[in-house]
Amino acid sequence: MEVKEKRYRDTVEQYLRQQAEPDLEAALAETREYFQDLGALDEALLDKVRESLKAELDERVRQIRDPYILSQSHASWYDEEQHSGIHWPALSTYLNQTKGWSAEAVGSISRSSHDVVSELGDPATNEFDVRGLVVGYVQSGKTANMTGVIARAVDAGYNLVVVLAGTTDKLRHQTQERLENDLVRRNPHNWQQLTKRNEYAADGSLIESGDYKGEASKKLPNIATSVTMLAVTKKHSALLRRLIADIKKSPAPFRNKLRMLVIDDEADQASPNAGKFDEDPTITNRRIRELLNSLPAVSYVGYTATPFANVLINPFPESVQDEDENDLEDLYPRSFIISLPKPVGYFGAEQIFGRDPVDAEDEGGDGIDVIRDITPVELEKLHPDSGGMSLQDVPTLRTAIRWFLLVVAARLARGQSEKHSSMLIHTSHKIDDHQDLYPLIKGEIETLKKGIGTATLLSDLRALWMSEGAKVPPTEFSNEPVTFDKVNDYLDKAINRISIVVENSQSGDRLSYESSPQAVIAIGGNILARGLTLEGLAVTYFTRNSRQYDTLLQMGRWFGYRDGYEDLVRLWLPEKVSDAFRQLALVEHELRQEIEEYALRKARPIDFAVRIRTLPGLQVTGRNKMRHAATANIDYRGLHLQTIRFPRLDKNILEQNWKAGSALASKAGVDPGTFIGEVGVNAIVEFFRDYVVHSSHRDLTSEWLEEYVRINSDALPRWSVVVVQPVDQNRPQADITLGPVTPRLVKRSRLDGTDPEVADIKALMSRSDIMADVNEDLRPKSNDWKSWDWSRLKGEREQLVGPRPMLLLYPIDQHSVPASKSKESKRTALDASHHVLGVGLVFPQLGVQADNKPTKYIEVDLKRGDFHENEEDTPGAEDGN
Repeated sequence: MEVKEKRYRDTVEQYLRQQAEPDLEAALAETREYFQDLGALDEALLDKVRESLKAELDERVRQIRDPYILSQSHASWYDEEQHSGIHWPALSTYLNQTKGWSAEAVGSISRSSHDVVSELGDPATNEFDVRGLVVGYVQSGKTANMTGVIARAVDAGYNLVVVLAGTTDKLRHQTQERLENDLVRRNPHNWQQLTKRNEYAADGSLIESGDYKGEASKKLPNIATSVTMLAVTKKHSALLRRLIADIKKSPAPFRNKLRMLVIDDEADQASPNAGKFDEDPTITNRRIRELLNSLPAVSYVGYTATPFANVLINPFPESVQDEDENDLEDLYPRSFIISLPKPVGYFGAEQIFGRDPVDAEDEGGDGIDVIRDITPVELEKLHPDSGGMSLQDVPTLRTAIRWFLLVVAARLARGQSEKHSSMLIHTSHKIDDHQDLYPLIKGEIETLKKGIGTATLLSDLRALWMSEGAKVPPTEFSNEPVTFDKVNDYLDKAINRISIVVENSQSGDRLSYESSPQAVIAIGGNILARGLTLEGLAVTYFTRNSRQYDTLLQMGRWFGYRDGYEDLVRLWLPEKVSDAFRQLALVEHELRQEIEEYALRKARPIDFAVRIRTLPGLQVTGRNKMRHAATANIDYRGLHLQTIRFPRLDKNILEQNWKAGSALASKAGVDPGTFIGEVGVNAIVEFFRDYVVHSSHRDLTSEWLEEYVRINSDALPRWSVVVVQPVDQNRPQADITLGPVTPRLVKRSRLDGTDPEVADIKALMSRSDIMADVNEDLRPKSNDWKSWDWSRLKGEREQLVGPRPMLLLYPIDQHSVPASKSKESKRTALDASHHVLGVGLVFPQLGVQADNKPTKYIEVDLKRGDFHENEEDTPGAEDGN
């Protein structure tokens, strides 16, 4: 395509993306006017673009309007009984009887691997091209599912398995070793390995790589197709090119008998095209495409815990500048995306950091009390501009090291002497910083060795054990309580077990768990930030930050399983980092809900795209990987939302919000007897302009709500406005009015241990509030509102009042105190500088148009659009203007 024609086409596409429903003629008219203004209109070229786009657009509209049509052609072929063989039964028996996995764990692997294989191409057919993605959890053991999928696929007829095992020798070696132990050794005569394990020296340095080599490649064309070939290779262009060349030079009859399964581990790393242009992709991305194009029958499955880059890959084939001038389709998982179930006992972002609720129906969750703050002053000391650093300057690091000593001793006391224990110190990606930290940590360990048994150190350790032990009782996880006296019995053995390892590209003494059980303090950066498992990780001291979702989540080496020492896990983090992880827990939760929609609708990723929530200050993935992302829409239909965080000490904002509520209540004519009023949509828009929503409420940004209400004003003409009153009729009235009423104040205390400047009340609305604007005689007669689910209540309300939205005002007593006085209560007094006004919203399910909704998500553009972040990228913005 000529440059000028491409410019015309891109401009038409840009205008198409701005439309709620694709209208080619309208986009052409806008394009004509645009180029007329520039004095560069070419009608013939515009007609050419019209013809090229028309058929293509018709197909797009068909897909968008009927999101099931492509899925209907995907026939289910896999039958466990019909495709039974020797590999899956051997693997499942090995996991259960030799590795000691529970029947429940093996059953979970069985079900999830069955689901994945069902989506692969049928090996009984001669040609297929399947692209899929499996989403697991960080440090959750995705390899077990990969192994199960390989076993089942080989039983069904696949005879060439290529595993792309990360980008480092150590990760490739770990995967090779795992597959050999779990799969190949169960039936060794049925496998031909094209790769082998690496050879390492005693100090952990690499002697010889077992990756794909010329010697192994010579075997490939001569292997009988009754034997399954297995290659575990790094994502390295030279290695992949060698494998592709060997496949291509094999005789055609041999190639036609091959059924290739490509497993791409850590599929978000190196695999997506991060090049500047589609037609000139990154070399690794190009090689993987060429590998998938080398045979007529190929299934590709990417595995990742952070799929953000993968779901934003270009879904459409583009011309790639390669030797054969083929159109090589990119790695978008157009065939399927499957989310693996969260394993029993897994510690993820939601369990550790908690999660905000999606809406009032969703309770969200609180994390366990294992996060400890690293202060801003300490962060500066950890990264000094000049001069040295002392552990005296960073007392939290000294505390973390001492807690690790207690953890090692406690695990010995619990009889876990054969288990590894680890502490991660990740403060920088710079090698020099790692070297600077090493002597400080070593010095602290030597000081502890000398101090074991002294009264001063024992007193400090006892105080730390008692204070931390009270925050996370071992009984919460059915673990054995251990007294400090028992811990003390093992302190000497514990301190002598601890070693320190610096793990980076220049370190000589590398991290290894192949020797006897040990306790390791690992100091490192990027090498420890992805893929590598830290055995028995119990203590983390982490100050690194990232603006990208995937990078930040992958750095979370503390996610995983902590069987028998869940109560001992502790994380020291800056508040900003822990807040980011809590937000990402919500992003992950919603992403998995999106993926579940595919199964519910029986649809596929080429039919509709996965949406990803955007967060202020964070970027979904690398900028070049978002080239094909477009803004997606949020739909408030059927939702009920609530404000649960307030700047309790900012009197100006609290007063402003109260005034906004008073103005709305006055316009609505709220009745002093019923506390119910009615108002037009313009008053609601004005309220949203005046009411300040706390920045943590991503769904309740006033601009989004105002835009949604304004655009859908025809469907939302009249609103109920209710001033919510406490159930307790004896509650005193407020000392100020709220519009025409003097309300009784509701009580909402705040969660303890959260940001002291922000009141987090966790929940505002109750189920009965859904019926607040329904005539009391018509309301359901129920004294037990908790027995009603939210959706049923919403349906009941709409039958009684129709598709009418409702805004609820909650006048909250600034002096609210917790109802419970027990020590276990996690709440404290609200203690706000002014009465707080909370807001609840109930949107109807019916009667709202789905078009032109406000934006807060991105998704891959299935309309072939480009993602433009800057105003200069839009039509009409010329260089130099």
